[in-house]
Amino acid sequence: MHVFNQYSLSGATSGITIAGVTSSSGSTANKLYGPKAVVLDQYDYVYILDTGNKRVQRWAPGATSGVTIISSTSWNNPTGMRLGPSGSLVLADTNNHRVISFPISCPTTTTTTTTTTQPLNYVCSASSWNSVFTVMIGTGTSGTSTTQLSYPMGVFIDANQNIYAADYFNNRIQKFVYGSAVGTTVAGATISGSAAN
Repeated sequence: MHVFNQYSLSGATSGITIAGVTSSSGSTANKLYGPKAVVLDQYDYVYILDTGNKRVQRWAPGATSGVTIISSTSWNNPTGMRLGPSGSLVLADTNNHRVISFPISCPTTTTTTTTTTQPLNYVCSASSWNSVFTVMIGTGTSGTSTTQLSYPMGVFIDANQNIYAADYFNNRIQKFVYGSAVGTTVAGATISGSAAN
């Protein structure tokens, strides 16, 4: 569908399209191509992992098009995304077997003539965002060691900034203390199955 829809929790059976064009993929500012994840910040800005276009689009409330804040041709089928600490987005770069982080805050040297009470990253020009990523977890090679992932499909960050990676082909959930690349298995095992562990 190449869109994101908003649904009411009161039992609505139809949604409102908030980003993208129904049945029409593309790379223009108002279109998406195979989006895989979406996060919402405290100001109701929507961040969309536009996987097919290898970019993250930010949509302001009520906007009819998005702004590309991050893009990278080196991504390989990213499928998960979370807002991270210190003004960052954390992505599961699935087919590259890693978790990466991008800063989305304006550089402190950025100036703006706009008077605003919102954080600077909402009034930056697009060129001010930093698309240089940091590899937080993974070696780039599929594997089963405590420092490797195999096709991670999702990420979660808890209140203590620990990162959890859904390590798909290893059939496990790995927990990483923020800043550490060594994981601990908190659920599952490297062999698939239906047992309690």
